[in-house]
Amino acid sequence: MSETVDIDKYCLAEQDEAKLLELSREEDVERFVLRCADEEEELSITIEALKVRIKVLQERARGMEAKCEKLRGIIQAVMQRDDWKKPIKNGSSTVTLADTAPDYEITNEADIPAEYWIPGDPKLDKKKLREAILEDGLVVPGTRRTNGGQLIKIRRK
Repeated sequence: MSETVDIDKYCLAEQDEAKLLELSREEDVERFVLRCADEEEELSITIEALKVRIKVLQERARGMEAKCEKLRGIIQAVMQRDDWKKPIKNGSSTVTLADTAPDYEITNEADIPAEYWIPGDPKLDKKKLREAILEDGLVVPGTRRTNGGQLIKIRRK
């Protein structure tokens, strides 16, 4: 490993030509340039290694997220199968099977009539859409009503 370069010393020197000239006289130019090049190479190698490690960690996190979703699905299936209504608690968590209210989802935004869009900056008026579908019971093209369902809530202390 080569001797590291005191970059701050030289960066500050860039602001003062007299200081830069003084520093360049203190050291052999070839030696200085080669030390800088060696350090830049080491930093570049470290950067590439970090990028690879970050990618590996991101893939690992995605795998863990998928496993969490599967575990939540298993918990939900078991609690639904046994028609479990009470929260299940331990020292650090509370698991509950909760009912969700009926909702709507957008199936094709382009089919939604103009009356559900905010004029000017074309943006869906989701409040108006929700009221029309869920409260008034209207069938709005480009949407569908869902029946609600159940979901798992896990609270941690």
